[in-house]
Amino acid sequence: MIRIATGVRRRRILQITLKSIAERAGVSYQTVWRALHGEGRVSPQTQERIREIAKEMNYRTNRFAAGLRTNRSGIVGLVVLDVSNAFTGALTRAIEFEARARGYSVFLANSDGDIERERDAVLDMIERRIDGLIISGAQMSQSYLFTELPKEFPIVWINKPIARAGLGGVGSRNFDVGLQAVDYFAKRGHQRIGGIFGPFANKPFEARHEGLVEGLARHGLDSNPDWLKVGENTIAFAHQAFMEMWQGEQKPQAVLTTSYRLTEGVLTAVQELGLKRNEDVEVLGFDIQYAEFLQPPMAVFRQQYGEIARRAVERLVAGIEGHAAPEASDVAVPLQSAGR
Repeated sequence: MIRIATGVRRRRILQITLKSIAERAGVSYQTVWRALHGEGRVSPQTQERIREIAKEMNYRTNRFAAGLRTNRSGIVGLVVLDVSNAFTGALTRAIEFEARARGYSVFLANSDGDIERERDAVLDMIERRIDGLIISGAQMSQSYLFTELPKEFPIVWINKPIARAGLGGVGSRNFDVGLQAVDYFAKRGHQRIGGIFGPFANKPFEARHEGLVEGLARHGLDSNPDWLKVGENTIAFAHQAFMEMWQGEQKPQAVLTTSYRLTEGVLTAVQELGLKRNEDVEVLGFDIQYAEFLQPPMAVFRQQYGEIARRAVERLVAGIEGHAAPEASDVAVPLQSAGR
């Protein structure tokens, strides 16, 4: 089960419920909050009485019944950049599946790359007493994780390391994507190779860029800066970037795109220019689900969202339940050849 963060209205409902418990127990709202969150400023007798009242009032719907005695809610938080992104959508579904298999529900929030929105979502989740947190693709400094979250709170990152996350995280082998791309193009006889990348604030794009540049060096090929475009992770940017590549006197023979949106932008530009893929220019796509249905079919990198989700949830649950976390390792990004 995935629960979606809905903001102020949900918080008001939570406060009314806490007040109801407080009225029945004859204590303050703050005392109820502290007791249900395991704060040390409530006597054991009062804490036990409040928890029993909460259980009798079926406070389960607000997170606590299954964990009143274990001090766990059975809910984990998940913050993603953009749930409409094809990879993120698939990853979210896989995380929910893996969490549910281990007895946890998922509370989901979408940050849209806004650090304040991310912070608000995380703090809202903490207030709702999640047991742990997965952050996927965070883009900026998360100082609030150090200053506003409880110490030792279980956090796992996906695709961007976060220093506060003591459990570490998991990502794709993004540097290898660039290396493999150059190997693939070189075997097909291409020497003029370009790439289009999203913002380096999103570390996977930077790693894919570094891998491509390293791959070009290993093959003794020119890394022409006019063919290596870095900008927004949007269809519009990729479209413009490819158009600029094609205006040069010398044009690339092959181009790596590093997200599904960037791939779609390049494919649109190729069509508008009347070019023939694999004849005028070869495009190596990323996370495109329909590559084999294109004419001609297109080779594509596909991140293994299921394996990433399994490893992330496994690490988080280990941290929540006090088990040893599995050894950290990133997940390979297989290259599916055209026509397969």
